[in-house]
Amino acid sequence: MGVTISRASERKAPRPAPGSRGRIPGLDRGGPGGSRGREAALLALSGAVVLFAIVLTWLAVSRPLSDVEGRLDRGEVVNLNAVSRSGDLLPLLSFLGASQERSFVADRIREHVSAGSMDNVGEIGRIRVPAGEIDPKLLPDMAARIQASGRDSATLLSAAQLRQLKPRLLVRTPAQFRKTTLLGAALLFAGFLLAHLVLRFRRFRGDELLLPIILLLSGLGFALMMSLRDPLRDLPLHLRFAEGVLAGCVLFLAGALFDLERTPLPRRGLWALGLAAVLSGLLILFGGGPGGSDVKVNFLGFQPVELIKILLALFLAGYFADRWELLREVPERRLPLGRAGKILVLPRLEYALPPVVAIGTVLFFFFLQKDLGPALVLASLFLILFSVARGRPGMALVGAATVSLACFAGYKLGYPRTVGQRIGMWLEPWSTWFHGGDHLAQAIWSLATGGPTGTGLGLGEPGLVPEAHTDMVFSAVGEELGFLGLLAVGALYALLVQRGLRAARRAGTPYGFFLGLGFTLLIALETALIAGGVLRLLPLSGVASPFLSFGRSAMLANFLIVGVLAGLSAREPLVEGAERVRPFLGGERWVGIGLGVFSLLALLRLADVQLLRPNMYLTRGAVALQGDGVRRFQYNPRLAAIAATIPRGSIVDRNGVPLATSDPAELEAHRAELTKLGATDFDSSAGGAGSAGQAAASPDRRTRVYPFGGRTFHLLGDLRNRLNWGARNTSFIERDARVRLQGYDDYAGVVKVKQPDGSEAPVVVVDYRELVPLLRHRYQPDHPEVKRVLGRDRTVRLTIDVRLLLTAQEVLRKYATQAGYGAAAVVLDADTGDLLASASYPFPERLPAAPEAKPGGTLLDRARYGIYPPGSTFKIVTALAALRKDPKLAGKTFECKLLPDG
Repeated sequence: MGVTISRASERKAPRPAPGSRGRIPGLDRGGPGGSRGREAALLALSGAVVLFAIVLTWLAVSRPLSDVEGRLDRGEVVNLNAVSRSGDLLPLLSFLGASQERSFVADRIREHVSAGSMDNVGEIGRIRVPAGEIDPKLLPDMAARIQASGRDSATLLSAAQLRQLKPRLLVRTPAQFRKTTLLGAALLFAGFLLAHLVLRFRRFRGDELLLPIILLLSGLGFALMMSLRDPLRDLPLHLRFAEGVLAGCVLFLAGALFDLERTPLPRRGLWALGLAAVLSGLLILFGGGPGGSDVKVNFLGFQPVELIKILLALFLAGYFADRWELLREVPERRLPLGRAGKILVLPRLEYALPPVVAIGTVLFFFFLQKDLGPALVLASLFLILFSVARGRPGMALVGAATVSLACFAGYKLGYPRTVGQRIGMWLEPWSTWFHGGDHLAQAIWSLATGGPTGTGLGLGEPGLVPEAHTDMVFSAVGEELGFLGLLAVGALYALLVQRGLRAARRAGTPYGFFLGLGFTLLIALETALIAGGVLRLLPLSGVASPFLSFGRSAMLANFLIVGVLAGLSAREPLVEGAERVRPFLGGERWVGIGLGVFSLLALLRLADVQLLRPNMYLTRGAVALQGDGVRRFQYNPRLAAIAATIPRGSIVDRNGVPLATSDPAELEAHRAELTKLGATDFDSSAGGAGSAGQAAASPDRRTRVYPFGGRTFHLLGDLRNRLNWGARNTSFIERDARVRLQGYDDYAGVVKVKQPDGSEAPVVVVDYRELVPLLRHRYQPDHPEVKRVLGRDRTVRLTIDVRLLLTAQEVLRKYATQAGYGAAAVVLDADTGDLLASASYPFPERLPAAPEAKPGGTLLDRARYGIYPPGSTFKIVTALAALRKDPKLAGKTFECKLLPDG
């Protein structure tokens, strides 16, 4: 037999005043007659803000595309979707050694393109070739990858090869990108215009702030999607995002105009629970995850978890609306709790067990799916709704502690793997033990880059953060809009949650209240979880940020949720309805306080990263496991990119002859002199990567050229391969004058990094602190701090005379070859003590690709670090001066020692 219990205060509800028809004074009804004039004005204002953001992003993103059409005409880049023959691709594949391999790769790419239009250059990386089609003689590179991987197929190109090829390929032209942007913006605004017109036509009386709020959020999301990916090479995220918004607006209307409480569905909560269980089971059996993740979230092209969350909210709302009085008033007396029973008052098991078992079953399913985010959202949702129904907020704290212990136990057990990794990343974001463990560090670098005001829409590099379009979208907002922008976005979410709670209070029935509270909590909890994850207040959970993140399943679900809230807000604010929800207002108040406390903590943490210590976080290194199984330091890629673009200074002899340079213009200016001196690595590719032609083709001027090849190796070293870089018996100018050549000091020290096998390896720690002004003022080349760094003289001028050095080496070659010994010569100026030449023989005729195994070989600098046993000595007096025909050295004495190898 059903039992209904009411309090005396509830039975003394005041009667409505005559003529008030039971309405609560002071609460609006959505405008006079549902005209929605305020909504129209706010939508117009929000639309103007969104349009301004889109225009700013477009201007920033399209600026580097001005010369693309010319490059297409010159053949420097190729539009894949316009390729008609394989020959168009062959010039781009010069990095493949074998001509047969170049032809094979070009044919396969053309076949893939002809099968359908490509919208992402990265699709090439997914083309695989079966092992049976790979001839080791014709396709040596693919054959080597097959053998190394042990698989029955190989990718057409390795990841490194794809990175080389990608800058030369396009999948759309700037005109096509402009078209997709205009179409996406039109779809975005059309969705909200449609929603407003339908509500106006139906004389809808619901909340007039909801649509403007989600227009601002989704409009910002659209602008971010424009800037997160390469506009000509990657997926057009902004267009797909806009399509999701348009469909979401339709669902918003369905939720707003369809009253759930007037259907038989609410009182039959088991259907929602059953459907949620079926979807969870299908995910476990047939679902998949993104990339190599073991999380199961995708099924038949959508993410059922978004529907599962809505279904469980419907079930819990129906159950607690029917049972809240029993859960409060009927205590459990059958358990032998003793004195604890007087403090811990439990509800009757037959009333409490059904939702506990239901939510526990679903959470177990999520455990099998290895998906942490939805599990935390649903666990928190259940605990909060249960506490509000019980009227005891302490129950939520006890439940939260239990969930935390369960997650920690999973972390210690290492299962599920993804959950353990995310918790491990949260505990130690700057030192992780798994591949991809730098995600949180990348997000913090992005936030620190934004600082107080951000880089500006489209001017940052938030796309460097993994999953910036989904899990890490808050870091993208923080980088481009800064602390103030994130503060504004947080205020929009807070206002949305406040309007949701208001709608729950206006619902007028327990079911409507729990439904409104549950749906509001879905938005609030997802926002709190992802914001807390990015700020390291909580482990990263992988949930989407409502209306900001890319993801059409989540977008549709969130629009439907807000639509239902709009429908609840349209109800008449009756006095009798307010009395029905009055028992829950205390619990709702605690919910607001809890969310407010969390928001304050997030604000303090954000201020630390973006206002108080941004430079410290910006330059901090993170140790993460690399693809080759070695743990190394990684640094903010923005600073590393800036460091790579600063031209390294040249090394010249006393007469200004370049001995090492990255400047093609300098080589060209000294072409005649270098040719006369017999610079073997000047005009050709002899000596590896050191040709002038290669340098001229390098836009960032990072190709290092050594015109005299191995003859200057002992003096300069080789920056390209760093042979013997760590040897103590070397004095390489490239290494020892590093600070001068770079123009900044990035050396912080050496630390030992523990490896997965338990060993420790010494690693140089880099400090990019001096480059921070170049990042902060990257678009201000005339800024004093930028000029201070870039204006430094980075040229190293030696006292060495390269003509004397070459002459001394030839003398050493002649006599050492006859004697069969190694030899060295040091030439000093007798008057000033300047070192004029330091020659060793043998020297590497060509710079080798790897250090020689033979001790005392061509890499030994005998002039400065050789062993000098007794040997013969001879003097070269005026003979060398005569050879050089330099009157300045006439009459000076130079000493050369011809010594046997030690």
